[in-house]
Amino acid sequence: PIVYTTVPVCSRVSIHSKDDPAFRDAILRQIVVAGRRTDRPIVIKLHPSEERVEGGVRNYLRKVVPDAIVIGREMPMDELLAMTGVLVNRGNSQICFESILRGIPILIAACGLQTLFHETGRAYVFETTDALVDAIVRASSAPTAGDVKLKTRHLFS
Repeated sequence: PIVYTTVPVCSRVSIHSKDDPAFRDAILRQIVVAGRRTDRPIVIKLHPSEERVEGGVRNYLRKVVPDAIVIGREMPMDELLAMTGVLVNRGNSQICFESILRGIPILIAACGLQTLFHETGRAYVFETTDALVDAIVRASSAPTAGDVKLKTRHLFS
């Protein structure tokens, strides 16, 4: 599946941050298109602090992405990562590092903020959502020779 891991909207304060409900909605809409193109299910894993909002976040996500599987603590991250095809995340998150170790392609929605992945080349970092669908489609397909070379250079050398 295409897995999107949430972080509370506007939890990072910055005058340059695009981290707001409109940016999240745009990401989710692009993930829906990518899911249809790749015929992959969409799983949205809630951040623990968003789980505590009584029904609100789950209901909102089910309205924006009706076919998505929205999960919280009922599924451990290890189990989810074992079946993840592509991870979409905001960056500076432990789940990204765990995904790197498992060889899962990562797409980072930087929200206008510098992440640990901007200079490493270990993830596709995007500032706008217009290229997200194509990036997910590419990450969902068989790796190219360039992808294999990049993975070997950064992960196994």
